[in-house]
Amino acid sequence: MAAAFGGLTAILPALYFALKVAGLGPVAEGRKVLSTFYRAEVVKLALTALLFVLGAKWFGAHFAPLMLTCVACLAMNWLALAVAANKGLNGRNSRHGG
Repeated sequence: MAAAFGGLTAILPALYFALKVAGLGPVAEGRKVLSTFYRAEVVKLALTALLFVLGAKWFGAHFAPLMLTCVACLAMNWLALAVAANKGLNGRNSRHGG
């Protein structure tokens, strides 16, 4: 259970951020975009902190699996971004033109 909660500790705040930013629409003005990003990031950080506090309270004896799963989920986010940036959106290698 602690490991599952660790995964949720990474996924739920990121999902909140994504939903807030996705709700802007394609024609939002710059000031609104920046404001939404900052607010969503602050709430995401606060939600992450709250989930860690709850995790420590509920799973104190098993905090290591919670933390390791959360770190693994965050690492996969960065790995997915790196792979996507390397391949480009259309599956071709964007650095080598084809």
